[in-house]
Amino acid sequence: MRDSHLNGGLKPDLRNATLQRATIPDFSDLWRQIGAASFVGNDGRTYPFQKPAPCPGSGLQTNQNSKELSVNGIRLPLTPIRIEGVPETTIPAGETQFWRLANTASDTVLDLEIFQGGNVVPMQVVSRDGVPLVQKNGHPTWQAVPMSHVIIAPAGRVEFYLTGTAPGSRFIIRTMKFDAGCLGDAEYTRDLIVVHVKPAKRLTPVRVPPSMDPVPARFSDLGFARPVAQRTFAFTEYPRKDSLEPDFYITQMSDPNAVETPFTMDEPPAVVVKNGTVEDWTILNYTQEIHAFHIHQIHFLVLDSAGIAYGQGQLLDTI
Repeated sequence: MRDSHLNGGLKPDLRNATLQRATIPDFSDLWRQIGAASFVGNDGRTYPFQKPAPCPGSGLQTNQNSKELSVNGIRLPLTPIRIEGVPETTIPAGETQFWRLANTASDTVLDLEIFQGGNVVPMQVVSRDGVPLVQKNGHPTWQAVPMSHVIIAPAGRVEFYLTGTAPGSRFIIRTMKFDAGCLGDAEYTRDLIVVHVKPAKRLTPVRVPPSMDPVPARFSDLGFARPVAQRTFAFTEYPRKDSLEPDFYITQMSDPNAVETPFTMDEPPAVVVKNGTVEDWTILNYTQEIHAFHIHQIHFLVLDSAGIAYGQGQLLDTI
């Protein structure tokens, strides 16, 4: 799934053009907030940062998505929950298939659900971001884990089993309305794929995988490792006077000499870690929109989250 800007754009940057820098914490605010734990998350734990500033009222409402979405190159209708024009495919009745859905959008978050006959069908998830789901003992299980919905950030992937039911029925894979924050894109419910169940010509017996892989997944024991360093990073963004797009900052707050500067890809590494060591990282999002945190070619163990439940205890490369 990919996204692209609409002509004339409905990106909330435009809808909230009156947003003042004063509503977003500056660098000195971050230092003070880090030093005084004052935010209690949904899990009841206290975290070293404060609640985000409330979104300012823009006086402009919309019920249209900010971005145009496409699946395998086929553009989706802009109107929410519209079957006409949605990509279609088939699955034989009784057949189980392995599906992978990759969110290759720039900043659209997917909240995936599967519907059949108006009812939610649990998604039989077997892996996330290309790595099998692991149990607490670090052993991967190839048995599908039913999930009512799965949130997939940009660069994230989900792999699941889909089994054809009665011929003539259909599945609808849908992304639900998602609150991306007052500076985030407007993301409303939209159908992504329609799957028609067709009669099966001949069923091929499927060998059920073992309930548990006897070999632990690589790096799945990170939760038992002693980190050699603990780092805290803060992600911030500030509006520009000469552009509709803001400046982006990611700063290592655990470094007392850190300086908040706009991020550019041509800078030298801001952090250097030693091969074979384990570190404990905390990522703080101080912006007024959802952002994805992604590390190329490296999976990490998600320990905890103060916001959206997203793969705790699993090896991911995107949260």
